[in-house]
Amino acid sequence: MGNWIGICRGELNRWLPDAEDIDEVNLRNQGKVRVQQRSILLRKEFTIPRALKNGLLRICGLGFYRFWINGKPGDDRVLAPIKSDYFKKVLYDVYDLSPLLGEGPNICAVELGNGWFCPQEKWWGWRMSWYGSPRLLFDLEITLTDGTKLGIGADETWKLREGPVLFNCLYDGETYDANEEPLGWTEAGYDDALWQHAALVEAPTENLVENKTPPIRVTGVLEPINIFRLDELRQVYDFGENWAARPEITVRGKRGQKILLNFAEYIHDDLTLDRRTNDDAVVEDTYILRGGDWETWEPAFVWHGYRYLLITRSHADITVLEVKSKKLHSDLTPTGQFYCSNPRLQALHEIILRTQLSCLMGIPIDCPQRDERLPWLGDAHVTAETGMYNFDMREFYHNWLQDIRLGQHRRDGWYQHIAPWPYFQQRMAFFKETTADWSAALPIIADQGYRFYGDPSFITDNYDSLKRYLDYCEKTLDGDFLFASFGDWKSPDIEKDGEVPPYVGALFFHKNLLIAASFAEFLGKADDARHYTETAAALKKRLLEKYYDTAAGIFGDGTQFSLAMAILSGVIPDIPQAIDALVRAIDAAGGHLRGGIFGAKMIPEVLHRCGRPDVAYRLLTAEGYPGFFDLISRGRTTLPELWDGGGSGNHGMFGGVDVILYRMIGGLSIDHSRKIPLRVQPWFPPGMEEARCSLDTSGGRISCGWRRQGAEVALVLEIPPGTEAEFIPPAGEETAPAILSGGVYRYRFKDGPVSKKTAGGTNG
Repeated sequence: MGNWIGICRGELNRWLPDAEDIDEVNLRNQGKVRVQQRSILLRKEFTIPRALKNGLLRICGLGFYRFWINGKPGDDRVLAPIKSDYFKKVLYDVYDLSPLLGEGPNICAVELGNGWFCPQEKWWGWRMSWYGSPRLLFDLEITLTDGTKLGIGADETWKLREGPVLFNCLYDGETYDANEEPLGWTEAGYDDALWQHAALVEAPTENLVENKTPPIRVTGVLEPINIFRLDELRQVYDFGENWAARPEITVRGKRGQKILLNFAEYIHDDLTLDRRTNDDAVVEDTYILRGGDWETWEPAFVWHGYRYLLITRSHADITVLEVKSKKLHSDLTPTGQFYCSNPRLQALHEIILRTQLSCLMGIPIDCPQRDERLPWLGDAHVTAETGMYNFDMREFYHNWLQDIRLGQHRRDGWYQHIAPWPYFQQRMAFFKETTADWSAALPIIADQGYRFYGDPSFITDNYDSLKRYLDYCEKTLDGDFLFASFGDWKSPDIEKDGEVPPYVGALFFHKNLLIAASFAEFLGKADDARHYTETAAALKKRLLEKYYDTAAGIFGDGTQFSLAMAILSGVIPDIPQAIDALVRAIDAAGGHLRGGIFGAKMIPEVLHRCGRPDVAYRLLTAEGYPGFFDLISRGRTTLPELWDGGGSGNHGMFGGVDVILYRMIGGLSIDHSRKIPLRVQPWFPPGMEEARCSLDTSGGRISCGWRRQGAEVALVLEIPPGTEAEFIPPAGEETAPAILSGGVYRYRFKDGPVSKKTAGGTNG
């Protein structure tokens, strides 16, 4: 791939022989390194002597890059490249530049920002680590029509200077001075005689990987629905929805005048910004005007999480013509659609999607607004199926699972809580080496990825890593105890008691053992499969002896989460009895869901799986605190971190429940571990008039829709050609489940608590 270039050599962090982790390296570097404040501009002019056939560019600019070819943007992606642990893996992007190149003079121009690679020193620690100064990898291969190949690489002939972005920090914002932008610098013929030559700099790693993950793009533009005038210089713009986004402003004023932009998810009663959910992040952009004509600007190297934008003009004679909010996230292909006639349940689905997308930035993150935005494993694995049912997530999760594997402890085999993450957490008092509930992400997502997509590489790519992790768990298992530091994070029960039940880690371990056994069986590793099965059986025996009340069917403390987790982990021997205990626990809570990060999905999921969709639906639609409808009644447009609306206002972790809408109300599920992966099993909630959903599969689109018509329910099922689906009629039907081939099927059922089929299905 060639060389890396930048401002000067030596500005790359390195592990020190006696350093325990990168945090110690950061501590030793504090005050001793030059942290880049401004963006860096690089340009290279070259000549294509004859007619061009094609031009292929491989590029990576760390921390973030954007580039132009002959004055035109090379692509519409933003915040590239996707974040990784840059000492272990760097993702490069590939572009076909044929339409932008031509015979004669040409110019490549690149601007670099700090991103995650070169953070401000104030953030060094568990949030960010300093890797080095910004740098560029550039490899353009040009093929002429006569077969001649030309190469344009990164070398010392490139010219360089600091750019118009005076300051850029993901947490704190971006400052742009339009007077510092050299006009015409992206076009051929610009005079760069006073620019310095680029220096050859160190490569952060030799592990360069082509990015196959969908890039981050602007996917929509929001216009303000309200504008609140605070005083002569300040106005607050309400965009109606909370999103990961960044602003675009069009203004006119005098040279050197300023526009200050501040962001928040909420406002106070006096219409000023409520910035509390930003925590310590400054989240402030500044634009310094060139003066004269209208100027349109948006920041290049940051994003914010907000609904409200405060614009403060330095002078009253600045005119603000237009303000927009540009949504941005991983540009994932939608593959699932869900609709139901219950307006608040439909609103919940849309809120979950808005939240989920705001937390997909090339990797899954916990939230888009505060001084964190990190890929916590627990948040990611509980929402992975929601992602898969709504979007094509295959390459996204293949890339991120590799990040988890690269972060695995080299000697002991445990996974971190966050990936990618160069920081080892021994210095954080509330962390142990690893935690069984969060570190379960790799086996759980690999299992879900295989089941949903039927892609065996989810198993083959991850099995050896999973073996090392389970070996660690077996060595550290203390009887029936395995450390779990968070448990059902932010559930009302844990928030009240403040303790994680001692069996949570072991339940996750048991689930992972069963997953590993199925992987081993799939791979033909009989000895491994037998070992994991026997280890799981022994652990199950110890857990039941210590925590299971056989007479009452109660596991552990009898909370909704403990019962649901014990059932889903495969520990409970008498599931109907445990479901009865779970229903009693729900009744005792007034019909409210008392789950946190895991329980919010697990509790309704286990009820649906085990034949009680009525109770699952009651949880999803419960009025009052705690519950999803309570959040909707508060006017939330995204899911918050806490059931009372506190914490982050855009937090994905409660969104795992969306997959249940597809499976339970829409009736569609996919599981490639079954003989017939596609299953259609509709359920008609009382009071709901209609619902429909569809899933785009490798074989085509499968859809199921139903509508109440008088005393009957009419259902239409469409199966793509060449595909089979198992159809399971509603409970109480006399007809046995059927295997249906491609076609359109129409059914009519009698409406009621126990539906009776009144007409056979018709293919056509």
